Amino acid sequence: MYKGEEKLSITVVYEGVVTRARAEVKVTAADNGAKVRCDVINPATKKPISAHQTLSVKFSPWEVTGYVSPEAVEAGQEAVLTCETSSSLPASSISWQTDGEPLQGAISRRSPGMFGGTVTRSELVVVPTQEENGKVYSCEADNDMAASVITNITLNVLHGPVWVQTPPGTVQVVEGEELVLTAAAVANPGPISYSWWRGPSILEGVGVEGGQDGRVKILRMGRHQSGKYSVIAHGPSEDITALFNISVLYGPEEAVVAERVVVDEEGPATILCTAEGNPIPNVTWTREAEWDNSSRAALSTGVGEARIVVEWATQADTGLYTCVAANEISAAPPATTALVVTQPPVFVFAGEEGEWGRTRAAEGTSGRVECRVRAAPAPSFTWSTANSVELHNNKKYYIHVPQLVDRVAEWISVLVVRNITPADYGLYTCTAHNSRGSHASNYSLSPPIFPEVPLDVNVTQVSSSTAVVTWRHNRMGAPAWGYTIRYRTIGKENQVLVFSGPLVFLRNRLTFKSNGQ
Repeated sequence: MYKGEEKLSITVVYEGVVTRARAEVKVTAADNGAKVRCDVINPATKKPISAHQTLSVKFSPWEVTGYVSPEAVEAGQEAVLTCETSSSLPASSISWQTDGEPLQGAISRRSPGMFGGTVTRSELVVVPTQEENGKVYSCEADNDMAASVITNITLNVLHGPVWVQTPPGTVQVVEGEELVLTAAAVANPGPISYSWWRGPSILEGVGVEGGQDGRVKILRMGRHQSGKYSVIAHGPSEDITALFNISVLYGPEEAVVAERVVVDEEGPATILCTAEGNPIPNVTWTREAEWDNSSRAALSTGVGEARIVVEWATQADTGLYTCVAANEISAAPPATTALVVTQPPVFVFAGEEGEWGRTRAAEGTSGRVECRVRAAPAPSFTWSTANSVELHNNKKYYIHVPQLVDRVAEWISVLVVRNITPADYGLYTCTAHNSRGSHASNYSLSPPIFPEVPLDVNVTQVSSSTAVVTWRHNRMGAPAWGYTIRYRTIGKENQVLVFSGPLVFLRNRLTFKSNGQ
């Protein structure tokens, strides 16, 4: 038995008058169409008897090749992807996919191949974008005979720079902190360099590090650096630009208010507070309640500014108003405005009850007579003696410039009488005058007096070693500066213990221990 000219190894089986011969042949694609001949001979034949058979071998493609034309394609231009199988029988079919997704639209052609098989060729037209540079397409050939064969085609898309990463549209940074900005782009071919800009000026110099590699560091941000910025990616043939804003956050440094606002009674008034910051600060007006300094009710609020509007001013509106401005970064120091409703002078008395309007000073010293009024606008003061002689600055008298003592409407004028003699004791008249009216009040300059004997002296608690003494100040005399307590043990008349000290230490009550003697 022969395959072509190759003699095959056979196995012969005799069954009576029948002889059978078998040969096993491992065929390849090249054996398709090969002739197999079997020659039979015995003593009765003069020459061999031959039988012939043609082999029909089915085979799968052993490879598939692929390529793209042109090899490098400009973004937006057509590229033809081609896959071609080796010969196969039956003919192979070709399928396309990318990123796991099947593709349609390929055109296939077939032509005769080796060993009586068929070559299949498939073409797929694509129009790649610049983002598809490096994208992989797969083509698979299969004729259901064995495992399919696959090849991959990678696109080489020529394009200018394309952004991969840019700063966000608005970059926020707290004043004083450093800021790092990053950008990245790709191009085919490369390389890419970067430049950073603020408006029309390139970002470089002191306080700026890096930049050309796509990463720039600004060491310390200030509010003046807020604004429009850009980064440019420079490719071999073209550039691209990304725009963004930098917003430097900072707290308000001050709340801007008027120091004083004066308004006529029953007239309108507006007090305004403004503040700058990023983000724009919240502004709040408050006023301390006279009966509770810890309580502050918000009178007006706003963003960037707040105003208090008084439509019908009364004396009750006179006072200090506080403005506070704050945002998420910090708060400005509180600012205060005095709202003053005009009024004629009204005298204010200070000091201990019973001594109002009275000043005491010894002969040969200087006496200080104070005159206090509430008035708006600012009053003028005149001083005169009991016989209506107006006083002026000289060697004997000195009148201080009036001072605003409570930042609102309380004014003080001070008359100093030098080198006091008995003739200087008596009444002095202080007259305060403004556009709303005038008022006069008498003040006395008197010689000093001595404290009177304390009242209600009692020993309230007594033990074997301690005693508590209490007493009450006698208001008929001068205010006491201190007290002395003498303690004598019964039976020891000559032994006296003395306890003394200023009023601030004794407080009208003394506890002491006896030494037992």
